This record gives sequence, C-alpha cells and structure tokens, in this order.
Amino acid sequence: MSGLYYIGDGPMFGRAVTLRSLPSRDDHNAVISQATRDEYGMGPYSYALSMCDERSVLVIEARGTIHYAAGGGIGLASLVGRRAAAILTDDHIRDRDRLTMHAVDTNTKFATGGFTLQYRAGRMLTPAEVNVPVALHQSLVTPGDYIFGNVDGVVVIPEIMAEEVLEAAVIFTRAAIVIEDMLISSGGVIGVDVKGISGDVQNEMMRRFEFSDRQLEPLEKNVTDLV
Repeated sequence: MSGLYYIGDGPMFGRAVTLRSLPSRDDHNAVISQATRDEYGMGPYSYALSMCDERSVLVIEARGTIHYAAGGGIGLASLVGRRAAAILTDDHIRDRDRLTMHAVDTNTKFATGGFTLQYRAGRMLTPAEVNVPVALHQSLVTPGDYIFGNVDGVVVIPEIMAEEVLEAAVIFTRAAIVIEDMLISSGGVIGVDVKGISGDVQNEMMRRFEFSDRQLEPLEKNVTDLV
C-alpha cells in the first residue's frame, strides 16, 4: 500500500486486529450496535480497541471513503494508551497535531489516507465487524497478519509466510547496505562492478553481521541476482 500519510519515527510492525466498516443506515446501525453490545458489552469500535496491545496494528477498512474520520484524538487515545504498535486505515483521521505528539511519547505509528475535521460514525460509514478479513488499497488483510510499514508504504505479510519473509528481509536488507556502500565508495556501476550478492558482497556481509543458520541457507546457494 502506498500513498498513505505516515506519523511516527521508524517503522511500524505488529499483528493485525481488523475493523470492517459498512455503509451507514440508521436501522442497520442499531442492529449492529445492539448485537455487539449483547455479545461483548460494547460497540464494535470499542471492542476492536480493547483487543489491541503493544503487538497490535489496528486495521480499519473504510471502503475508500474519505472526508469522515476513522478516529481522532479521543477515539484513538485508547489505542495510544494501550501502546499499540500502529493504526492503519484507508480513511482519514482527525487531530493530527495531538496524535503526532502522543506518537512520540508512546511510539505508536499511524498510516492513514489523510486528515480531516469531520466525524464519521453514523454518517457515511459505521464500524460493523471485528477481526474479519478486510480490504485496504486492494490488499487483503486477515486477522493475525503481520503488518510492516514506514514512510515509503505498508506491506501485509500472511501469518503462514511470516518467518520466511522476515528471514529473507534480514538478508536482503543487509545485502543492500553492503552493496550501496560499495557503490558509493567506489563510484562503481551496479551489474558491472558489483553484480548482485556476489562472493565479495557475501564476505563483507559475513564480516559486518551475524546470521542464523536459516539465514545462511540462501547465501550458501550463492544468490547473485539482486540488482
């Protein structure tokens, strides 16, 4: 997912707690609210917040709707207070200045479609379902997926692939650091003077970093096609 506004110092990382919104309609809103209160003792939005802890990313699907906020300083104070890892939404949020201030204090990150003064609940969209599959920016997010993001964008890592993806990310991030340093210091050309994860690059990686046995496996296959 790209084109999101990002608040926070450093990357976000955590497991998805999802909140799905539906188009607002008074009669259906009342049914949703009553059903959720009967089951959980609170509305869907509050229930989603209550499920978050420091390992959680609250993912709010807004169906591409903008101009009405998915939350603001008051609503998201619970998220910040619980030290949640982040909130991710394709909707707008309110109170950017206060949330930015709190993000510094608690290290909670925000990736959002934008910012607005408008409230949303009960107008355009209504929080409806908690911990169900949701879609943001044409990307599927299921409960428990791992969410990684920074100022460049956000990626969704399915739980079943998480270990493999994270191990590979360590390898390629470290390789990129070494290759960039080599190119900058030598003035060389990628693909000519430095050919991907070559033997020289691997030797320098081993000199700088420690790797687990699982991380060493692809390096031992002499991968050279990273450009």
